[in-house]
Amino acid sequence: MKKIGWVVLLVGCAWLMSSCTPPTTPAANTAAGNSNAAAKPAAAAPTADALLANDKGATEAYMKGDASNLNNFIGDKFISYGSGSWHGKADIASSVPKMKCDVKGGGLSDPQITKIDDDNYALVYKNSYDATCTYDGKAMPSAGPFRAATIWQRNGDKWLAVFHGENPILDPKNPPKAPAKTADAPKKDDKAPAPALPAKSANTDAVAAVEKTGWEAWRDKDAKKLDGIVGKDIAIVGGDGSTLNDRAAIIKYWTEMPCKDVKNVDVKDPYGISLGPNTEMLAFSGVADGSCYDTKNVPQPSISVYVKQDGAWKLAFAFGGAPDSM
Repeated sequence: MKKIGWVVLLVGCAWLMSSCTPPTTPAANTAAGNSNAAAKPAAAAPTADALLANDKGATEAYMKGDASNLNNFIGDKFISYGSGSWHGKADIASSVPKMKCDVKGGGLSDPQITKIDDDNYALVYKNSYDATCTYDGKAMPSAGPFRAATIWQRNGDKWLAVFHGENPILDPKNPPKAPAKTADAPKKDDKAPAPALPAKSANTDAVAAVEKTGWEAWRDKDAKKLDGIVGKDIAIVGGDGSTLNDRAAIIKYWTEMPCKDVKNVDVKDPYGISLGPNTEMLAFSGVADGSCYDTKNVPQPSISVYVKQDGAWKLAFAFGGAPDSM
């Protein structure tokens, strides 16, 4: 599947695969020695339309190959997936200028916003641009529509993206056949420099352990265990482009997925990025054997965002990427 969303281009099925309490409020600051000092007011929340306008600006910069303008929408903690690995903001400088698109129509629509904490919000929307893009001399007609998600973080009076991903909107009960491999398919360059990622969080192992517990609960169809991991406010995007933002419906969906012979699950290569004192974004590859929707499970690049609530990490947002398109 080809897409024209603004992920870095460098030539399923599980509890996040397939489809396949808000964070604790920080204590109010007070002036030293003044017990009557007024609490600092919470920063204004963004609107879905305002964040969608940011996504539109980023998408247009991407389609024009304008890395300089695109960087105005991206934070230093940005991460995205492409060509078999995760990439940070620095990779855009070399990849995006190779992109040019001929846009025939379409656009971004149906925005849904989910609060992660006061300074981090997830925006999910539909990308239906009709375009043919040329990347490094190779034509790539779009094959949308796509379900896109961007995590926006407050930076002063601006909102900057720290994650973006897109999945084709599919019917999981009737998945498309895997495309045949071609002789000129790009090969991984073992001599290429390692991607420059944001600093790895000290909480990576702790959050990854919670993530794996969630996958085990999904495998075992254990709604009670999932209930203990999922935050009060949550949204997910599945590998088939579906999206849910109702807590009870999400737990029901995970426990009722038609899967067979799933015995082993794992969270491979976890990489945590701190989005605040009580907020962590975890990039990883989700692994499960067996099949779901009569389709063999394959490793899936995924993002999960956790918030610290009552002393425990709770899932607030999850994006399970389609392996061939994220």
